Amino acid sequence: MTVLNPGNEGGDVLKTRFMGARFRDEIRALLDRGEEVRIDFSNVGAVSHSFADECFGDLFSEFGADLFRERVHLASANKGVRAVLRLVFADRQSKEAA
Repeated sequence: MTVLNPGNEGGDVLKTRFMGARFRDEIRALLDRGEEVRIDFSNVGAVSHSFADECFGDLFSEFGADLFRERVHLASANKGVRAVLRLVFADRQSKEAA
């Protein structure tokens, strides 16, 4: 399993779609090689909806909820980060159901 810490690369606030796309592409490359990925949010204070949607929302839609949850492990996220991620995943699931 590969561990990535977005706070080490993007600072303690992850906030742009551009940054989300860069991080998404890094995760996708690992997933395409069959790896599992652990995202360590311990150095992240906040994420914007745009970053989370561009990065994690796109991967969630691309790989599907079950495969995403099996291969992407989100760890050490604070309450605010978890809330934004839940919102993004719920939004993506509702769009897929429509």
